Parts: sequence; C-alpha cells; structure tokens
Amino acid sequence: MTEILIVDDSPVDRFFTRDLIADQPGFRITFAEDGCKALERMRRSKPDLVITDLVMPEMDGLELVRASRREFPEVPVVLMTAYGNESLAVDALYEGAASYVPKAKRVERLAETVYRVLARSHANRNRNQTTKFYGKVEATFYLDNDPDKVPALLDYVQQIIGGLELSDATEHIRVGVALEEALLHSIWHGNLELTSDELDRSRAAGWERFKELISQRRSQSPYCDRQIVLKVHVTNSTARFVICDGGSGDPDRSAGGFSRKDCFGTGEGIGFALMSMLMDNVRYNDAGNELTLIKVSKN
Repeated sequence: MTEILIVDDSPVDRFFTRDLIADQPGFRITFAEDGCKALERMRRSKPDLVITDLVMPEMDGLELVRASRREFPEVPVVLMTAYGNESLAVDALYEGAASYVPKAKRVERLAETVYRVLARSHANRNRNQTTKFYGKVEATFYLDNDPDKVPALLDYVQQIIGGLELSDATEHIRVGVALEEALLHSIWHGNLELTSDELDRSRAAGWERFKELISQRRSQSPYCDRQIVLKVHVTNSTARFVICDGGSGDPDRSAGGFSRKDCFGTGEGIGFALMSMLMDNVRYNDAGNELTLIKVSKN
C-alpha cells in the first residue's frame, strides 16, 4: 500500500485533493493540518509521498520541504501552488521539492504528477547505491512517441546516474523527475506538436481521452515518423542529457530562462520552469528542438 500524506490547513482543500487521487488503486491517504503536524506524523509512519500546500500556520510548505529533506530525503514532496505565492513556491522547489501542481490545474494534473513522482522515487530506491565509477559513461537511446515507454527508459537511466555523487536521495529523485518532464515535453510539444491547452482539455475529460489524443496524433503523418534521441553523458561529478526531437522546432524556446509567473501559467513555460528549478542548467538550441539538461554534483 502506497501512503500519501496531504498537508493543508483547509479541510475543504484537504478533502478535495484526496478526492482527486482517492480512486487510484493501492493508495492510502493520510492528513495533516500544517508542517509541524506533518513531521510528527512522518516520524510515526513514513509516507511514500507528501502533497503540501504552501501557506499554512505554525510551519509553512517551504519550511516543511526543508525539514522533510533533512529527516526524510527519500520521501518526495509535491507542492500545490496558488497565484500570489510565486516566490515561496520557487524557493521551495530550489530547496528540494520534487514537483508542483498549480492549484488551478489540480483536476487535470495532480494524479498524473503523483504517479510520475512516485515512479521516480521507487526507481531511486531500487538503484544500485553501491555503484561508484571513475571515468565516464556515455549512451544514446532512441525512443518513439509512446509516453508509456518513458518510465522504463528512465528506470535504466537512473541506474546509470547512480554513480553520480549527488548530495542525497532527494537530488536523485529530482533529476529523474526533471528528465521525465523533458522527455514528455519533447514528445508532446516537439514531435507531436500538441499545445498545453489541448493536453489539459483532454486530461480534464479523463485519462482515456488523454491517451486517445496521444494515440491519434502518433498515428498521423508527419508525427508518426518522428523519434526522440536521448544522449547521456555521466561522470562522477556531472550528468549531461541532450534530448533531440524531430519536430519543426520553436526558436522562441532558445531564449532560455523563465519568469516566476511561468510556474502558474498555462503554456509550455510550466514544464520548462520545473526543469530549470530541478537541474543546474537547462537550455534549448537555436532551432528549439534540442534540449540540454545538466546536473552537477554538490559533493
């Protein structure tokens, strides 16, 4: 049974969040009203994942992220963010949160985000933590436009980066989350040229409608002939991932950077902002169809 702890001082929001994921098989949902009570519960029974609001009495979401990382670095924390809390949300992501969902997009994105973060957390626990290598590892992977194949590839890549001496388990999870976001971003927006609005509308209509949209686009020309190329270069101190899609590109992406409002927008900026906050360097090429992500060991 997978235990998920929901932390929010509002009973209405706690139960609303619960209802969005309660029908998922194998989930056990528990609650806490603020960060202090969440830590007390975690010390009694360590959850597999924490979903937390940001603004709460006693101990807010940012303080909870810091405290949870100190005591439970292997437990990922997903933020629920609202307009007006941009600075606090970005700070919490830099401090160690694994992902975030804008509150306005909870219906469309929360369950999917929870599943993806849990998968990266489980892969991190299963990686060979005794693996230490000297020198470098280079690998190239080719992927079609089936998002269902991404988790298996990421499980393998997380084994490769197991030799990267990151600061703690939290960072290994965050690298996996960022890389998954980048691969899916390249499939959806790059190869399949779907907009964020199209994706969110299909999510809101149900998971089957979302999968149907992806399947239909994958079967159409020219999208069906495109593939993703992932190049991995890992040493003991640095991991570099280069993702090339076969789409027409978007030169606007090469401008790089993100503003804090991107975290709460509705376009591709959400994904790029998340990648930028979880990795040390994220950039597109001039054509906007090649994405490079870099993570540097803090040890």
